[in-house]
Amino acid sequence: MRIWGLGAEDLGVKKAEFIGLRSHPLLVREDGEQMGYIVEMFYDQPSGQVFLLTGAGSTGELSLFRVSLAAADPIATFAIGGMADPTATGHSGIVRSAVCMPGGLIMTAGEDGCVCAWKEQTENEQSESFDLEPSAYGMARGADRSAARVAAAPY
Repeated sequence: MRIWGLGAEDLGVKKAEFIGLRSHPLLVREDGEQMGYIVEMFYDQPSGQVFLLTGAGSTGELSLFRVSLAAADPIATFAIGGMADPTATGHSGIVRSAVCMPGGLIMTAGEDGCVCAWKEQTENEQSESFDLEPSAYGMARGADRSAARVAAAPY
């Protein structure tokens, strides 16, 4: 993973590089045979932080890293099931896409044909928070929403 400058003075300048991220212990499976992968990067505008959603091998296990120019540190793993819903299964294959939704919900879609919703545990269940704002391609905010949709249209 590489981070590049986008400012007027540093456009195209490499700011950081994390070559060993795919071999992080949270992401390697089957005796080092299956390396991890990056699913999506989220920029949280209110906090000015960057988060990286990663996957482990072909297991569907996910981890969230907080990224700075100095380091990529794991801050959360995505647990399946639990007391709230012991029948929940999560993904059984590689996760290909993710989007942040209102209310701290992260939606993921994978090669297994599943779409899963993930939500952070409440404060008394987890010590560190990663409150993410909805992805930039979510609902437009402000008075002129139709103009924002047209301006952001990729086609």
